[in-house]
Amino acid sequence: MTSCSRVRDGDILVTKHGFVFCVFGYEHPETRLVSFLKYVPASYAPLFELEWLPHKWRYGERTLVRPRELYGPEEYREIVRVFRERFPEYVYYESDLGKWIVAVRLDSIERAYEARESLRALMEKEARDELEQRAVELVELLSRESRVPVENFGIRGSVAMGMHTEHSDVDLAVYGAEEYRRVLGALRLLEEEGEVVLYRRNPYERIRLNCGSFRGTRFVVNAVRREDEIPRERRRYRPLGAVEALCRVVDDRECVFRPAIYGVECLSPRLEEVKRVVSMVGLYRCIAREGSLIRVSGVLEEVRGPGGELEYSRIVVGTGRGGERMEILNSG
Repeated sequence: MTSCSRVRDGDILVTKHGFVFCVFGYEHPETRLVSFLKYVPASYAPLFELEWLPHKWRYGERTLVRPRELYGPEEYREIVRVFRERFPEYVYYESDLGKWIVAVRLDSIERAYEARESLRALMEKEARDELEQRAVELVELLSRESRVPVENFGIRGSVAMGMHTEHSDVDLAVYGAEEYRRVLGALRLLEEEGEVVLYRRNPYERIRLNCGSFRGTRFVVNAVRREDEIPRERRRYRPLGAVEALCRVVDDRECVFRPAIYGVECLSPRLEEVKRVVSMVGLYRCIAREGSLIRVSGVLEEVRGPGGELEYSRIVVGTGRGGERMEILNSG
């Protein structure tokens, strides 16, 4: 069992009720972990007015189901409603933001799966099935080609939990922004050599080139912050209202993570205090480069430091209001 003090974005939490959550980001309330709901025990599914995928998963003695839509504003509100009424240990009222968020209380966690430890356990496993073997082969290939040590990789999702099927994909994590960019470069070289096929099914995939197929198995590779990349000082955020703006990206170093952070210059309206665009929506991470022009619709927030001092303002995309988006106007 993994210590909850080590979990990071994308790691898996299984609670005592059998709910399965994925950790979101790196800023959390005391004694809680901000998360999003991934799987629900079938016995609790009737409590939620949600549409479910037709598949079922087995985790130990539990049968799990998964919402068809994980990130929609309406679905999020429904999940918060049920948790507030039936399972309050999974929600938290954030007074600065003025809204309820899903944040799992530490004492309700039965088990946590940290991606790096999950991969280590898989590589030490003597009898691996076909999908598990394919995952190990892909990690070893990416490590050799990118010169990123295997220790900087992790595995997540159903494979980490041991509840995958033949239809599951391989969900890999790479620790470190620089390491992740080297792995992305390796993927492009491996595609040229015919080792992988990279998906280009939409404009975002064509820019990121972080998902594809390896010997018939679907995979995705995302970045996780190294220990030294995680901010230590907690900041406070206060919403100021909805805004739509045209910005130029001046710093793309942290766009590979979730939430994706873009250093920007706000051009129209001219808001000199706006220094960042932050996307809570994974779709928009790693899609704009330094020099790119982006149009964003989100919520303007002021950011205050640990001592209460005003540091800068930011535009947040993905606050749950609906209609928030980020559009790339040129590639930089």
